[in-house]
Amino acid sequence: MHLARMEWAVYGDHPWLVTVLTSTRPPLTPVVLDIARAYVDAFVAMGMDRAVALGRYVALNSYVQGMAMLVAAEQRERTRTQKSPESWWSEEMSRLNRTGAPAHSRWIAEVSAGDVPDSADISNWFQDGLGLFIAGLTEDVASGRSW
Repeated sequence: MHLARMEWAVYGDHPWLVTVLTSTRPPLTPVVLDIARAYVDAFVAMGMDRAVALGRYVALNSYVQGMAMLVAAEQRERTRTQKSPESWWSEEMSRLNRTGAPAHSRWIAEVSAGDVPDSADISNWFQDGLGLFIAGLTEDVASGRSW
């Protein structure tokens, strides 16, 4: 959904905003209500009733906000530690290598053999997961299956 990508872009430009809106009681301002209505309307257009559409909106919005929280958390950690993600990962991998952890957990060595994760990776992970998440939210509508 285009709406989710737009929301992701807003959080990228204003990471603090996700900490304000990620709540069971978000500020019900006209803009927030309009965004929620647009999501619900998009799900209704796929054949869902409004109650189901609201639940799918909450699930999709939670995915977007959860991934955006990672970007906001990285910004806080960068400020707190004065270290780039690359520097932190390098130090942590050196520490793990000293403990022999990669020998016991091969996946650590496999995923750390290349570049270390950074906020660009979070964005890539978001984009990759978004399509899969939306497919899951809409699969029952396309197939006629009811969970």
